[in-house]
Amino acid sequence: MKRSINILVFIFLNSFVCRTEAQEYEITSPDSNIGVLIEVGKSISYSVKYKDKILICPSGISMSFHPDIFSGKEPVVSDTITRFINSTIVPVVKEKRAVIPDIYKELILRFNNHFELSFRVYNDGVAYRFASGLTGETRPRRHRPQIMSPKPVPLIYQRCVWASSCASGKRIGVEEEL
Repeated sequence: MKRSINILVFIFLNSFVCRTEAQEYEITSPDSNIGVLIEVGKSISYSVKYKDKILICPSGISMSFHPDIFSGKEPVVSDTITRFINSTIVPVVKEKRAVIPDIYKELILRFNNHFELSFRVYNDGVAYRFASGLTGETRPRRHRPQIMSPKPVPLIYQRCVWASSCASGKRIGVEEEL
């Protein structure tokens, strides 16, 4: 009888040690209409709501870099930073506006492997990006975004690609309609 109690106690205590629940982080737009929920467990996923309507179901994101560095697989968050930005951008070439309001909330997740994942939530959209604090040359190898929607909807996915032929070395944005 005593042995079975010891076994039950061992199983009970072991279930707490082995259980790995995902950490959840949430951020909303300045007007609180858009909400982003980020879950960090064995992988990283995010979901997006607009006025309590699900736009993007939990979808995984990760990025791998040369030389064989992977960000997003079994990540461990070491620090978080939340901030509110209310500034303006003055474009060099004025197309629609002479001054563009740049208002958003940002959540930065810092991981123990010198990577960061930041989410920016505007009143009219959501953006995320991976960043590295590693020294030396690090090049993106594979970006694995998922966009899972509860029903077919038109989405614009913008990815920035490094243009090696560009003499200025600036990033060029590419939009894809999904």
